[in-house]
Amino acid sequence: MTAAETTHASDRDAIACEYLGKLLERHCAGASENDVRAAFRDFLVRTGIAADEREIVTETRPAADSRSKVDLYIRNTYVEFKRSILKGSTVDPDAVVQLDGYILENARAGNGIQNGILTDGRRYVKRSVGDSQRNASVESERREFENPGQGDRLYEYLYDIVDTKEDNISPTSANLIEY
Repeated sequence: MTAAETTHASDRDAIACEYLGKLLERHCAGASENDVRAAFRDFLVRTGIAADEREIVTETRPAADSRSKVDLYIRNTYVEFKRSILKGSTVDPDAVVQLDGYILENARAGNGIQNGILTDGRRYVKRSVGDSQRNASVESERREFENPGQGDRLYEYLYDIVDTKEDNISPTSANLIEY
């Protein structure tokens, strides 16, 4: 890594820590889902995961004829926000079913393979197309970012999900037909 790349990464990590701090402030204050979404959107843009605000779409339908709306969409990933994604000490299964439904509805409409993230700004669960059919473990996918110093880890986590290429997600669009 060159000195310029190291400096850029260091600057990005500082920004990631600052904006994770803002996310956590909103989460801890019990802010609305929209307020957490705004802080999350700022994190994506300020850290460079999103090129700019235009790459992020809010309140989008997973399929043209859908009545429901996904909170946020960026590249190949839906993000659904809740005040808390927990029900007791585990991830709320109803919230997971909701996100999985959006992902499946989108895939059935032929709009491409999608990832999903369920979050409350502190806790994150990654879902991919087909997870609900495979009964993929939700708790094993749960990640928590509890302090602003973990901003670089949140950046890496989100970057890896949002930049996942469709060819690297299983099942492929060819075997979605059976769903």
